[in-house]
Amino acid sequence: FKAGIKAGVDEIMISHIVVKNIDTKMPASLSPAVHKLLRKNLAYQGLMITDDLQMGAITQYAKQHHINADVLALKAGNDMLLGGNYQTGILAIKKAVQKGTISQKQINDSVRRILQLKEKLGILK
Repeated sequence: FKAGIKAGVDEIMISHIVVKNIDTKMPASLSPAVHKLLRKNLAYQGLMITDDLQMGAITQYAKQHHINADVLALKAGNDMLLGGNYQTGILAIKKAVQKGTISQKQINDSVRRILQLKEKLGILK
């Protein structure tokens, strides 16, 4: 991560591997500890993106813990989610925001980062 951040990357994809020296139980993509390391310790301000949330290990993990993988991924600190069942995910995320499990500020911060990158790339007019 350090080399990428030093090089000025705009996006980091967080894989589903378990990084035992950071979080012994959760895949990196769903781990708040990994995202905290990037945002707080390494001062990374760019986008954090998941790998495909429909990969078997992630769907099994979410099923075992009786929670939607999209909600886990957002709670961890990802800005953009790849794959997944969008219809189910959107409903679960809306409910999580309504319950306060995910803050509206977090959603707004992610949207801001996405829009800033789109503007930087000339996608936003």
